Amino acid sequence: MAAGDTVHGVEALPLATDLRAGTTIAGYRLEEIAGRGGMGVVYRARHVLLERTAALKLLAPDAAADAAFRDRFIRESRMAAALEHPHVVPIYDAGEQDGLLYIAMRYVDGTDLGALLDREGALEPARTLAIAAEVGSALDAAHKQSIVHRDVKPANVLLDERSAYLSDFGLTKRVSSETRLTAHGQFVGTIDYMPPEQIEGARLEPSSDVYAFGCVLYHMLAGAPPFQRENAVSLMYAQLRDRPPQISRRGTSLPEALDEVFARALAKKSEERHGSCLELVDDTRAALGLGASAPSLRLVPRVSSVSVLVAAGEERLRAAVRGMLGGERFTFAESNSGQDTLAAARELRPDVVVLDWGLTLSPLDLCRTLHAEAGSAGLKILVLAPRADAPDGPMRHAAGIDGLVLWPSSALQLQLKMGELLADDGVEPVA
Repeated sequence: MAAGDTVHGVEALPLATDLRAGTTIAGYRLEEIAGRGGMGVVYRARHVLLERTAALKLLAPDAAADAAFRDRFIRESRMAAALEHPHVVPIYDAGEQDGLLYIAMRYVDGTDLGALLDREGALEPARTLAIAAEVGSALDAAHKQSIVHRDVKPANVLLDERSAYLSDFGLTKRVSSETRLTAHGQFVGTIDYMPPEQIEGARLEPSSDVYAFGCVLYHMLAGAPPFQRENAVSLMYAQLRDRPPQISRRGTSLPEALDEVFARALAKKSEERHGSCLELVDDTRAALGLGASAPSLRLVPRVSSVSVLVAAGEERLRAAVRGMLGGERFTFAESNSGQDTLAAARELRPDVVVLDWGLTLSPLDLCRTLHAEAGSAGLKILVLAPRADAPDGPMRHAAGIDGLVLWPSSALQLQLKMGELLADDGVEPVA
């Protein structure tokens, strides 16, 4: 991603602020970039002492230079850390180091609702309600502690195979606080889901989150936010003045009963909205005729977390392996020498090493060493070898080689062999 790119309509932080993998901040060793937003970069990181994976969000450097913003960010992040709920991403720590503001929170291995909607469009009603019920319960719990989120949007809803989690409480405010423009002249929030009172700079209430949550719920069912305009000024005007478009007329085959539900949820006057997020969920469920409760559903499609180290001397072969396996089910790392392969295996702990038999003069020794150092962690070794050089059965067994593919081979052969290896660990085979 280049500087100036956007994530769900938000300008991304320039690459000039990115830090190298291996850099340590506040006791966390950075591993890779997990996401970007308008105010910072999120890294997957590892706590050096506790050996715990976390999401470490680093804010833009100029934010730390603003003393008032810095103090409020740290104070309110720590306040949000006291919010305990099964569908709120827990905050571990927040502070400042080396001129960077950071917030560490639990790492959710999955995707976010924004990415899911970008990929799939409108979601099935039952699936929508399964997500909304969990997010709504998190918001209602925050409101009971007089905390308003202020930036409810799909990108702040994280999803794994089991649940939905509300994140980014680090920029919340107490109910008694007022919303203003930041020192940098930017709204805190996203206009697609922003309540009228937030645009006007008025006092925020839990009902402000209900409005934003209603916009997100509308987006899940209709495939797009309620108000769509050509520019930010027109969009703000629509949030301030326009009635929400009837969702039953958005080409979604949704019942007209939903129109009144969203007319109330997105009312311009806060006192006319639903009294809580879960009340909105219940009204939506009733309008859809889905009964008292939504069924338990897998919230995101199963995505394998299998990591593959492709060890081959030629870039052509490494690229061929990546292309044959595809990026949907795997994450890839590469090495082009025996020594690099050992170093990468020690550092990354991959699930599978796909090894070119001609990478080193002593491939059996390399396989033995790989298994000696990482075999207890479930490492699988899949060897690619020409028929004339392929190791025989006893040799493969002695070296700890789990699979063999004669090269060149077809994508189907490679996928089937990988599926056989992964099936032993209960991972769905590659189709």
